[in-house]
Amino acid sequence: MVTTHSPFFINGLRPAEVRVLYRDAQGYTRVQCTADIQGIPEHMRAGALLGDLWVEGFFGVEQ
Repeated sequence: MVTTHSPFFINGLRPAEVRVLYRDAQGYTRVQCTADIQGIPEHMRAGALLGDLWVEGFFGVEQ
């Protein structure tokens, strides 16, 4: 297990290897696999890098 805020590190990973942790509106910690985030797999197939998608806000949670 690794935690990072480095988009350069994330660029080397596949969506199924990355989990995003965030707090919901009630303050509970939630986890989501990036492969399950709408649009991520499609952007990756088109040549996008996962870390770049994160920086551009495609993960749907605050960085």
